[in-house]
Amino acid sequence: MSPTYKILKPHLEFILFGVIFPTLSLSQADINLFTEDPTEYIRKVHNVLEDWLDPRIAAINLLQMLSRYRLKDTLPLFLPHLQRVMDDYRAAPEHLKNHSAKEACLVALAAIANVLKEKKPYCNQIEGIFNTHVIPELSSSIGILRARACWMVEHFSDVEWKKPRTCQLIIEGLLRGLRDPDLPVQAAAACSMRLFIDSDIARDIVRPILYDVVNEYFRIMSDIESDVVIGALQAIVLQFGEEIEGIAGLIIEQLLRTFEAYSSAGEDDDEAAFGATECLETVTTVLEVVKENPAVIAAVEGMLTPLLFKIFSNDEMIEYIENGIEMISYLTYYPQNINPRLWEVFGPMISALDNWAYDYMMEMLTPIMHLISKDTSTFLQGTYQEVPLTAMVVRTCLKVLDQEKIDDEREAKASATLLTCVLICCKGHIDEYIPSILMTTLNKLAVVTKTGITNRLLGIVMSIILYNPESAFQVFRGDPGAEQLVFQKLFERIPSIHSHSLRRLVIASFSALLSIPKEYFTPFFAMNLQPIMSMLVRVVSTIDDEEDEDGEDDEDGDEEEGEGDDEADGDDEGDESYAPRNGAKVSKSTLKKLAAMDVPEEGYSEDEDCINVADEEYLQTMEELKKHGGKRYNAYGDEIGNSDADEDDLDEIDEPDTPLDAVDMVLLFCDTMNQSFSVDPQLFTQLQNGLDSEDQERLKTILETAEYRRNHPDGEDDEGDGEEEDDDDET
Repeated sequence: MSPTYKILKPHLEFILFGVIFPTLSLSQADINLFTEDPTEYIRKVHNVLEDWLDPRIAAINLLQMLSRYRLKDTLPLFLPHLQRVMDDYRAAPEHLKNHSAKEACLVALAAIANVLKEKKPYCNQIEGIFNTHVIPELSSSIGILRARACWMVEHFSDVEWKKPRTCQLIIEGLLRGLRDPDLPVQAAAACSMRLFIDSDIARDIVRPILYDVVNEYFRIMSDIESDVVIGALQAIVLQFGEEIEGIAGLIIEQLLRTFEAYSSAGEDDDEAAFGATECLETVTTVLEVVKENPAVIAAVEGMLTPLLFKIFSNDEMIEYIENGIEMISYLTYYPQNINPRLWEVFGPMISALDNWAYDYMMEMLTPIMHLISKDTSTFLQGTYQEVPLTAMVVRTCLKVLDQEKIDDEREAKASATLLTCVLICCKGHIDEYIPSILMTTLNKLAVVTKTGITNRLLGIVMSIILYNPESAFQVFRGDPGAEQLVFQKLFERIPSIHSHSLRRLVIASFSALLSIPKEYFTPFFAMNLQPIMSMLVRVVSTIDDEEDEDGEDDEDGDEEEGEGDDEADGDDEGDESYAPRNGAKVSKSTLKKLAAMDVPEEGYSEDEDCINVADEEYLQTMEELKKHGGKRYNAYGDEIGNSDADEDDLDEIDEPDTPLDAVDMVLLFCDTMNQSFSVDPQLFTQLQNGLDSEDQERLKTILETAEYRRNHPDGEDDEGDGEEEDDDDET
């Protein structure tokens, strides 16, 4: 605030030179810690809790605020002071150099790095300062200065150096730092390297010695428990991409060895726990890099399977379960064939879901479905602890669906999706489970109200119809109310089923129903053949226009309010407000003014209040929320308790290919029509004639498309077809 700053301004020199700079300077305790307990020194540097305890952090924060918001009063005083201190240090004989003051200068420059890089008067001076005062300290005889220089350059990694030699000297200094005799220097160099590696110059220097650099990281990791160093290795892996493939196996082997050491360090060792998690995340990063290389994936599967078995078999490993899910997702999604060893993990995964990992049903869904769809025979024959895998999956899914309330359960939707996958992939092999699956599904279908879970339950019913249409009709004949419920729900929900896989399932299941002898038809089905025919024609007519992603964003619920609305972009000047989904309205014009009001080039004058845009937006939004009568909103702006807002609560999933994906739905529908017409031409002529004009035109297009595909199975036009058609038209 301006009044506060006016009081502080006369004392600014004292604040800068009597408080901030001395506080930034090294204490004897810091030097002793660096020398006597380097591991603890590193821990303190990277421990976020130190932000609340270390007075240096408070001094840095104050310096940053003064430099950004009161720039024209602060930097003209402070930068010349830093320059004098660094010049004096450079000119002094070795035994008179003030190492503590020089270290404080490096900390201060790093603290105001963003301001220096943004403001024109200062950004042009950065390279000169580096060459004169920073790069020499990368080779300093004082270990703590080498560490500080390695740490400091990280804050300037995004500078565009005018002289390539500057970047080269920095990289060479960091590489020397990796082999430095002092552990804190090694850690600082490893962390800074991850940011400088972006440049072409850096990659050219590191590429020939990449294997040695990676080994240095593992050596450092064996000496200190630091998740930051492991995260830096992760960045190296990402940067070098394909070049890392040749040593991917060695990297994963080392990471697993390090993980084993960290994870067994004990519950009280937080640093080791963070390091163990970073190890697994780096393994995932390696898998991301090599995912398109089947040979490498096959080579590392054997290394990872024991770890995955351990994670999913032991509830004490639950803190690593998300990492385990990510890893097995890579191992099942990208390879065309499933490694038989991965089936050792399948049973523990399902057992974990059934007992202690219930909340991870959605996350495990994709790898489980890929295992089932890509190696169905092993799934059908496999057992875990003498229980068939099929029985484990069905039991676990039905246990979830049989809960009293499932409307808001992501796990219920995941369970329904998994059952649908099992029914489609295992057609003809799981007859004994069909009655219990159908009974549970029909019971839940009668009570659920939300679109997402309803659609997925209908998917189970349609899968059972496809599995055995005669048996489905037999059940419906014994329970006409259930049949009416299914078809009523289906006709209501067809417009909201945007999932490509579910719409294909609609076509396949109803084609199966129409293909059986009509004596199996129930009275209700026979009475509604005409609307069923119309619905089927409409779905088939659009199936080729849909892409897999159509509906992925909202297949499990209603489309987000305002999504895709041009007016929501703020281009309409007349629209004075925008709304977070079902949330508070905030003045758009006010937000535009705040967004445009960046810090002035020279900071604020003493008569101006500093404005923090983020804080202003937050305060204004909270003020507006008060006007909504105590309504509560979640982090996404949805009103808590609003059924429409809560509808779309399912994460996007990658559904695997199933036997249905190999079927041309247009040809399937037409073949069904032809077969049915040959059996009962009068009935199906009546059904065709009962279509309205638009549906008849759709049916005509479908039949023409099917005929074309039969004549052109490769999807290519015969040479000269177009000319012949033109000739026919003229004739």
